[in-house]
Amino acid sequence: MEELTISYNGLSYLILGSDEDSGALLETNSECINYLLSYCNPIKIKFDETIGNNKFSEEDKKMFEKVISNYNNLKNLESALNKSP
Repeated sequence: MEELTISYNGLSYLILGSDEDSGALLETNSECINYLLSYCNPIKIKFDETIGNNKFSEEDKKMFEKVISNYNNLKNLESALNKSP
């Protein structure tokens, strides 16, 4: 499961992959969610807590976590169905 780090400075979102060489700079939370949902496998997210990069409200964090949880459940179900005889 790939771990992605999300930063938000109040103006834009920065998503970095675990290798920190891949990622995206996005302007809206819907663009951010669409980018996260483009991954083929389940993912794990963490929020950057660095000063200046942690402008997420608790409501935003819960929304991202819920979307990713639902997405991972769907990907796990797809994987299980593909393995069924």
